[in-house]
Amino acid sequence: MKNHISILLLCLLPISLFAQGYVKDQRTAIEKEDEYNRYNASRISQVQILKALELAGVSVFNIPLNPFDTVYQFDIILTEYKGGEIVKRRSVGVMNDNTYRYYKDNDRFTNRVSVDYIDQLTFFAKDMDSLVYLKVETYSGALQGIKLDKHLTRYGQGYSWRSYSKVGWVLNQEIPVLVYASSWVDKVHNIERSCAAADLSSNILEAKALLENSPHYYVISYVVFEERKNKNN
Repeated sequence: MKNHISILLLCLLPISLFAQGYVKDQRTAIEKEDEYNRYNASRISQVQILKALELAGVSVFNIPLNPFDTVYQFDIILTEYKGGEIVKRRSVGVMNDNTYRYYKDNDRFTNRVSVDYIDQLTFFAKDMDSLVYLKVETYSGALQGIKLDKHLTRYGQGYSWRSYSKVGWVLNQEIPVLVYASSWVDKVHNIERSCAAADLSSNILEAKALLENSPHYYVISYVVFEERKNKNN
């Protein structure tokens, strides 16, 4: 008799499972990803996440761009300075102009390709002790693996990022957006000093002190310009 009951229960089990049916999961994405609220995500702010990334040696910078209404050539420039002199300069841009292509509703099968103007630049930096890996990203794509070497020559020396808030484009003019600079020795107070201002646009004196005293730094800038016409045409 017990065997018959066991067999009956086994037969009914799949039926009961199928009888449950499918019910739309109304939970939020956070509730789905962290069912037991282990991470208390609702309590964590964006700033706290950025601080955690900083502890892991990762920095993220998003640079907004003023609106465009005309197609221009566009480039991102990385310039390295040592002792106040340019030692290396190169393009790290990921596109030729200020546009990008996309599909409406991200559906490439039913919609034709559309074109719009970029409105931001994003930079990701990963600190690896003696160097930094930089990734440049726009809607057009990304360029990664860019190496920023550190010139560490003394105890206590360090590098840090500083940004500009005034980054509106001006035609044919390089606009600096980020600086990655070494600290320097303050001979008056015999201490290692770095720029005190996080925003170089808001403190001209601190920006000037940084660019004049740092023995080694990088400047990341962008430039908007008109297409150069061939003189033969």
